[in-house]
Amino acid sequence: MSGIVGFFAFSDRWNVARFTYYGLLALQHRGRGAVGISLLEGRRFSSSKKTGDVEDLRTDGLRGWASVGYVGKSDEFPLIIKNSSIVIDGIADRPSLESLAEDPLILNKRKFAFISLNKEGKLVVGRDYWGLKPLYLGAFGFDMVVVSSEPSAIWAVGGELRREIQPGEVLEIDRWGLRSNVLESRRRVCSLEFVYLSRLDSTLSNASIYKTRLKLGELLAMEYPLAADVVVGVPETGVPMALGYSRVSGIPMELGFVRTGSHVRTMGLEDQFMRLVGAQLKLNPIREAFDGKKVILVDDSMVTGNTLRNTVQWVRRSGATEVHVLLGSPPLIRGCPYGMDVPDSNKLITSEGEHIERIVGANSIHWLSMKAMYEAIGNSDLCTFCMGGRGGEEP
Repeated sequence: MSGIVGFFAFSDRWNVARFTYYGLLALQHRGRGAVGISLLEGRRFSSSKKTGDVEDLRTDGLRGWASVGYVGKSDEFPLIIKNSSIVIDGIADRPSLESLAEDPLILNKRKFAFISLNKEGKLVVGRDYWGLKPLYLGAFGFDMVVVSSEPSAIWAVGGELRREIQPGEVLEIDRWGLRSNVLESRRRVCSLEFVYLSRLDSTLSNASIYKTRLKLGELLAMEYPLAADVVVGVPETGVPMALGYSRVSGIPMELGFVRTGSHVRTMGLEDQFMRLVGAQLKLNPIREAFDGKKVILVDDSMVTGNTLRNTVQWVRRSGATEVHVLLGSPPLIRGCPYGMDVPDSNKLITSEGEHIERIVGANSIHWLSMKAMYEAIGNSDLCTFCMGGRGGEEP
């Protein structure tokens, strides 16, 4: 998982270094571990990379009127190959990246979204053939073009959202304007973008992420009308789902957790100790929300179950008499081949069969049905491979 941005000013009087920094800051939720930017000034790249979070990146002294930026797990991006600086969201091998640097305008069935900036002052942007990776076009009036994995990053820096870049589309941007080339493609948007990954204030395929997650919670209440004293959402994505559940069920919702420090998304952390520490940092329980109560705990999904097990333990230590876990998506049963952080099936909690409640420590666990998820998202063109459904390349 990663977030990418690109800025292109039509005058070299602009310095887009801080714009790029704040754009990446708005995409930090899409990936952790490494961050980098590359700027073009004249015909020379200046770059800054850092292992860590966006807040750790230094942009002092950097200057350029065009840029690319990356936040995610890989420390090699932006990758400078030949005459270009490249960032991607997705999976690509070295030959694919070298081919991209050679001619980014070639239309083919790429499995990754990319932004490429060359020393001649041309920004080329492309979305993957199936539209699994989101990509958006924005602007600052007629002065600057902005490209981002999500609309929220465009809004965060004060830009105007123009449109979604279509699956298979390649945009060529230079001082003479913008040109679009489109490869006839088949849309297959990643379902976890709606359920988990995208920021709450974003949109995807003309759908509001906030309203979608509310609807997921409402449909959970219709499928599982449980008896409880309180509904609590697991921050951040579980909160709007809990609100939707509360509205339909009539069970009051409480804010059950306080976050400590910067936002930590544990799904992308590979080290087990760091996953548990990360879970505790973002989920310090408020005892008064749980003490002596039957609790419905709402989350977006469950991967290995380790983070949720830790959360359930803290809820019980805070005095909950019962804990029922509701998940706003179908069970994850196999790994993702397209770059989402869903591991192989033998590492998923669903491989434990009927023992999941005991492992997690919950009184019951319920997943939203596939049919209900499709209804909430309102889009039939979804990739649900990790949930046992269609993959991006399947008809």
